[in-house]
Amino acid sequence: MRQIATVAALLSIVTITSCQREEVTPIQQEDLSINIILPENGDIYKKGDDIPLKADIRYISQMHGYIIKITDKNSGALLYETEGHTHDDKISINQSWPNSVANSTDLEVRFIAVIDHDDNEKSKSVTISTRP
Repeated sequence: MRQIATVAALLSIVTITSCQREEVTPIQQEDLSINIILPENGDIYKKGDDIPLKADIRYISQMHGYIIKITDKNSGALLYETEGHTHDDKISINQSWPNSVANSTDLEVRFIAVIDHDDNEKSKSVTISTRP
């Protein structure tokens, strides 16, 4: 009888503690920094050039990852998108994209820091140009 009471008590404790809500930490976007190293605003690239995608992202706690998007500013077409699931508080990005754009246009290169799975994010971008 005593064993049944002990098992019942343990099951009650497990049930109560497993239903407790996890404490949610408020997002502090002012503590998130995105330092775009390359490309620099106003850089010009030709078709076939490798466009460097280098940035450092820092936050006060672990982030989910990052997204990089390259968009044609004139047409709005998304030309490139990649993401990284890093789960770290410091992210260093060092990639490149082979420019396949055949005409002269302006491109927006956007680095997005994804803080969590609840769509909390912060972004920073530069505008570059491409020439044939």
